[in-house]
Amino acid sequence: MIKNSLSDEEVDLVKKVIQVVRPLLGRGARTRLGVSEESSNHILDQWPHIDDSSDSSDECVLINNSLNEMINGIRISDEDVQKLIGVNKETLKSIYKKWAK
Repeated sequence: MIKNSLSDEEVDLVKKVIQVVRPLLGRGARTRLGVSEESSNHILDQWPHIDDSSDSSDECVLINNSLNEMINGIRISDEDVQKLIGVNKETLKSIYKKWAK
């Protein structure tokens, strides 16, 4: 489903956000991302063939919370986001808005 709302490049960026956010959150990742490490790993293994159509699904929760953490939660400069992800926070905000529709 994620492929239906985002370009291939945007889908790749969302996956990268998830991969980068998890270690940045450390032991708090489970609580702040809302899914277990096992579930997160399974979602990443299935990427991009995931179903994020239900707001309560692990896929939707993981995408939502990972983007939110990178944009608003983790104290990280726009410069560091650019280095880690390859785009700035404004671009991630645009991707989030597009995905959330």
